[in-house]
Amino acid sequence: MKLKVELSRRARKELLSLPKNIARRIINELRKLQDTPIPRYAVRIRGEKDVYRIRIGNYRILTRFYGLREQ
Repeated sequence: MKLKVELSRRARKELLSLPKNIARRIINELRKLQDTPIPRYAVRIRGEKDVYRIRIGNYRILTRFYGLREQ
């Protein structure tokens, strides 16, 4: 089952302003999140609930998960 990945309005605007090759890498990573919502290389943000950081080159994706249960 694929999960739904949504971008905030600000994130979408930032993504569109990036160079195409960087934006493509980020989009590919976002697509991977549909199948694996919390990859092994994601780092949990301390002090936040269900917020993770994923590094892509010099850029970071911050993700927040809604409705996932620990298994």
